[in-house]
Parts: sequence; structure tokens; C-alpha cells
Amino acid sequence: MADAERFGLPEEIVDQVRQWAEGGEDGVWPQNVEAVGAFLWIDTQWRAAPTGSGGFLYLGLDYASVRAGLEMAGISTTPALWADLLTMEGAALEALNGSGER
Repeated sequence: MADAERFGLPEEIVDQVRQWAEGGEDGVWPQNVEAVGAFLWIDTQWRAAPTGSGGFLYLGLDYASVRAGLEMAGISTTPALWADLLTMEGAALEALNGSGER
């Protein structure tokens, strides 16, 4: 709820989130369920490069594999869904690599 207000979401969205939270729900906001579900289908399709320290630098998702995975899961990739997946990819890269840089 605090995130909805902090990011300046429209009041009707904040009200939806408030009602959802008061209903005892937790986890993924309803408007993000489709994107999170799609991401979970393809979350193993990363391109990575070895580093000199024995680890990996994650470069991003392998888009050809992502497309194939989404198609095999029967998920239609709309421009809105693709934008959401790219946002999630960026956040995951930041978490995996420790920064948002590629």
C-alpha cells in the first residue's frame, strides 16, 4: 500500500490495493499477476558470462528462448506484457549482479 502511494499511483489504484490488502491478500498485486506468471515460465532463460573470480555476470534474458518458452506455455506476448517482462528483467539483473548495469 505504501508503495502505491509513494509511487504516485492514481487514487483508484491505491483504493484497489487498499481493499485487496484489507482482504488479507499478500504477495503479487492483481494487476501484476499476468507478468509475474509469464516471468516464472521463463525465469531460467538467462545469458551469463563467467567472471575472473569464478562467478557469473548475468547479461539479460535470452530473448529467443524467452519467446519460445512463452509460446510453448500458450502465453501471448503483448507490448504491455513485454514491457513488464523487461522491467522485471532489469530488477532481476540488479539483484543478480548487485547493480542495474549490464
